[in-house]
Amino acid sequence: MTAAASAVLIDRNRETAFASAAAGGAEHRVIDSAQGPIVIDRPGVVSFSSSGRIVAPAGASGITITSSGVTVLDPRVEGPGSTLVGEDTSRSSAISIAGLPGNLLEGVQILGGDLRGFTYAGVRASHVRGLTLSGVSITDVAYAGVQMLSVLGGGVLRCTITNVRQQDYVNSYGIVATRDTNKSIKDAPRCADIAIVGNDVRSVPHWEGIDTHGGVRIMIAGNRTTDCATGIALVPLKGTGGGPTDAAPLDAQVLANRVTWTGDYSDTSAMRAGITIVGAGVGLGSTAERATGVVRGNTISGYGNANAQTAGVLAYFTEDLVIEGNRIEQGSARGIMLWHSNDQARVTDNTIDDLRPAGVQAYRCAVDVRAAGNDVVVDRNQAFAGLSPVPGAPRYGIYAPGSGSTLRLGTNDWGAAELPLVPVRQGNTVVPLADRSAVGGPA
Repeated sequence: MTAAASAVLIDRNRETAFASAAAGGAEHRVIDSAQGPIVIDRPGVVSFSSSGRIVAPAGASGITITSSGVTVLDPRVEGPGSTLVGEDTSRSSAISIAGLPGNLLEGVQILGGDLRGFTYAGVRASHVRGLTLSGVSITDVAYAGVQMLSVLGGGVLRCTITNVRQQDYVNSYGIVATRDTNKSIKDAPRCADIAIVGNDVRSVPHWEGIDTHGGVRIMIAGNRTTDCATGIALVPLKGTGGGPTDAAPLDAQVLANRVTWTGDYSDTSAMRAGITIVGAGVGLGSTAERATGVVRGNTISGYGNANAQTAGVLAYFTEDLVIEGNRIEQGSARGIMLWHSNDQARVTDNTIDDLRPAGVQAYRCAVDVRAAGNDVVVDRNQAFAGLSPVPGAPRYGIYAPGSGSTLRLGTNDWGAAELPLVPVRQGNTVVPLADRSAVGGPA
């Protein structure tokens, strides 16, 4: 979605909101001066004039929404800043959309606006059906730009999120779709059917730019993440009450995103993978739910280091995962890494440019099939094109140092790789890919 298309969408939603309010007798309130926090507890439209803004003190949310059928237009909400010691147990956010288990709010829209300076989130939405956040600018928050808890259907579209500082929290997010694992799955279901499209997420240097914990049918498309320790993360949910992970992200689509680590941050030890896909479970042989989905057409730049769990794309505990048509640029050590427990994975039509050696690890590999329990097709990939060999820093096409995996190899072009397949222990099985139709190629 282009910026112009996003603007048209916001304008059309404005027109619809005003028309619906007028037809139904709902309120239209205009915020035209600086004032303290407000609560919106009935359907209607709240808009902001050029002089209108909400100023929230420490420990308070700026706007709290407790009703369905609410549209907020161009809100300007200011908090005291994101600096804090410890965690904000009040969850103070610029906008809090507060549904309840068994009483979901429906049809809530935040269109445009500027939100800044909160010790928890820009927008915190819980128990909502049909949420729309479009064209919202969020900056200087401690925990999350947008946090969605048990949101069913909707979209986060063309928002700009910058400077998620983490502070004393264990983690932090640009956009996250998850659930409250202190509640039962009945009372707090997984997020589902959400489109996260066309957003610009920058400077989440300690954790994740765009994330779902155990979401179902989450589409992450056409976004740009810059200087996020992990650009896009599809990861499992912990069990209720903090038990072992038991719910994986399912049917995810990660499409045509640009994921970049520029190296501008000195704390590079936090940097992990450009795109991470992880299912539930603990250890090889786990029968917990596996992650499923497609990672296609993304461009990933600058990721990878000497840590064994960093790469352009990293996957484990998955089933039928497709990693296809991605480009990995200016990375280090490894392009695509299948760590362990990836069943019926397909790595096809990807392009890996040159990779830098990382630390004491001199080699570079396009595809790293690291440990056991992988069954993967590797076909029609290209790496290291037009390069010359580098003494002491060999390039490998496929690196498979473990055992107990099956590699189904088609026709790959590893360019300047000194060793196309190194090393494969006797415990791994290598199978030529005779039936090319199995991965969608020509017969």
